[in-house]
Amino acid sequence: MKRLFRIHVNLLVLFMIPGLLMASPGKDWTVAKVKIEGLETVSVKMAKAVLSVRPANIRPWVKDQVFAQSLVDADIKNLTQLMEQEGYFESQIDFTLNENPDREKVSVIYKIVEGPPILVDSMDMEGLDGLSENLREKIIEFTPLEKGERLRTEPYGQAKDKIIDLLNTHGYPHAAVTGSIMVNKQEKTAAVTLKVDPKGYYLFGPASVAGLEKTNPNVILSRVTFEEGKMYTRKELEETQREIFSLGFLSKVGVKTLETKEQVESAAPPTPENPGSLPLEITGEYKKFKSVRFGIGYGTEEKLRLSAGWRHRHFTSQATQLDFSVKTSEILQSAQAELWQPYFFSKKQEFKNTLGAKREDEISYIDLSFFNEASVTRKLSRYWSGTIGHQLEMHRPEEYSLDLQGDETEAENNYLVSSLALGFERDSRPKVLIPRSGTFLSTRYWYGSSSLGSEIDYYKLSVEGSILIPLGQRFVLASRAGFAGIETLEDTETVPLFMRLFSGGTHSVRGYEYQHLGPVNDDGEYMGGQSRWEGSIELRFPIYKKITGVAFTDCGSVLEDPFSFDGSSFRYTAGPGIRYESPVGALSLDVGYQLNPQDDYADTYRVHFSVGQAF
Repeated sequence: MKRLFRIHVNLLVLFMIPGLLMASPGKDWTVAKVKIEGLETVSVKMAKAVLSVRPANIRPWVKDQVFAQSLVDADIKNLTQLMEQEGYFESQIDFTLNENPDREKVSVIYKIVEGPPILVDSMDMEGLDGLSENLREKIIEFTPLEKGERLRTEPYGQAKDKIIDLLNTHGYPHAAVTGSIMVNKQEKTAAVTLKVDPKGYYLFGPASVAGLEKTNPNVILSRVTFEEGKMYTRKELEETQREIFSLGFLSKVGVKTLETKEQVESAAPPTPENPGSLPLEITGEYKKFKSVRFGIGYGTEEKLRLSAGWRHRHFTSQATQLDFSVKTSEILQSAQAELWQPYFFSKKQEFKNTLGAKREDEISYIDLSFFNEASVTRKLSRYWSGTIGHQLEMHRPEEYSLDLQGDETEAENNYLVSSLALGFERDSRPKVLIPRSGTFLSTRYWYGSSSLGSEIDYYKLSVEGSILIPLGQRFVLASRAGFAGIETLEDTETVPLFMRLFSGGTHSVRGYEYQHLGPVNDDGEYMGGQSRWEGSIELRFPIYKKITGVAFTDCGSVLEDPFSFDGSSFRYTAGPGIRYESPVGALSLDVGYQLNPQDDYADTYRVHFSVGQAF
């Protein structure tokens, strides 16, 4: 009997071995393809996003994934969770493996039967009684699910976040939202409830600074954007953090409330009729105050760009910043020292002084200049600021390639330019690396006169603005426009070449060479002008990861007469472009096509390329 049993077991094992061998791919087999079949309502893209098994990549440098049964087991679990989150609690998930022994590859096919969905039977919102009618209406608009709709947890979670954000921006810093989903699998229905707990209405209290003993507290408090006694909003708190971080000497910035847990959980929380006061404490961590930097880049116009600098971010307890920098390229060589005082006699004022020398090798002249620019900027409102200053420049033209009628300046002579400067600026763009929204407006006025010691009498006005409009989550429409005009005064007959206005190039009107748009003399040399108009519209959109595409149209006009306008003189260009955040810096490539060329014999397109550090 025992012998017969052994024979039976041996035969059974013998027949199972081939099956076991066939059921599991080889140890080092890699994944070829991954497919999902059977989905009708839930998107395949959503299902693939939760998979651990990764198909072979078309890029040859990306190594194929080695197959493991544990990855498939994890996918079954992840897919089950996804189906439940999408309202399918009775879905059936299976898989099959298609093997290719010759190539030692395996393809995985997941087969999903969705089954009947769970439908919302009721959607209730609780805890709104103590809120204003306006807030209640806005919260009700966030109702995530309607009766008869398929139960989905994503909009349910998003609604909780939206309600908390709304309350945080309307005086409720500690608001919380909880909820429950009661599923009846037999009836295929669910009862959904959201419970709102505002916890208390607060106004901004006094702000203080802790743990930053090296810095005068007034410097940090000068960047606080909220006012004591105003309604609490988290947006103001976040804006304050960004403003303090922009001072440059902190690596981390924190703003926390000084309330106790007992006050937050009070049985009688503050109300809009009897609001609480929320004191805030600002903390942070210092960066290294001293740093050295080097930069390298290349551009179509400047060719090789090199730069170096040394910075002290916290030269005094007033957070005075001292910066030395040198730069060189084919069209500019400069060295300068800059002192910036972020707190200057008032929390709304800052002072800046820049001293330096530069040599500009432009298409119509070469100019060596020494300069000092001092200015005081005062914050006028949340977005507006005003600046007043003085500029002292000593120009020494090294070479003029053309003569202008009435221009008495000569090469190798020194010319002193002393002028007052006044400006106003409005900037509502978020303080982030790449903003997607906001507007910018700047106007500047310069006045140079012999009464100020200037050898060139003139006045100059420039106005420029830009706007960023987000179009959904992926696209941004960027537009800019600008005007500049200059005119001589008193005994100066002609604006010298080194002060005239030029246009064309990567940062001006793409499609034209650098400073090649505008008036020319009889020899075809570009003279610049006394009026300049420029504009641009650009659509930005993502392509792949850090690669972004643009489609643009630019326009520009340079006129000989000061403060003049001629619609027929405008030149228009259009073209595509690409941007990439590379390890060595931003890379940009634009191809501009001239739609109405000013010169019938020149190239009607221009490639603009730049990579690395820009000046």
